[in-house]
Amino acid sequence: MQIEKHFGDGTKEIIFPDGTIKCIFADGEEESIFTDGTIQRIEKNGVKAIEYASGQKDILFPDGTRVREYPDGRVKKTYPDGKTETTTANDNESRYMEQQS
Repeated sequence: MQIEKHFGDGTKEIIFPDGTIKCIFADGEEESIFTDGTIQRIEKNGVKAIEYASGQKDILFPDGTRVREYPDGRVKKTYPDGKTETTTANDNESRYMEQQS
């Protein structure tokens, strides 16, 4: 059974049968906490951020750009045209790659 709680500030909390908790805030932002420790946030501007229990983070932008942050400090950006940019934690070098056909 799904349980919904409504708070005075306009926040709504939904607890799903599998233990997932979703909060919908009055400003339109959302946060979901999954039973495996994954946290997903959706901002008003459409940016979607996902934090996994492993420490990896994915940020998805409305224009199609995707940023993946790895626990070792690497950051990989994938642009809508398929090009990628990787930055390492040790040398801060960026490496660009063309879209793979």
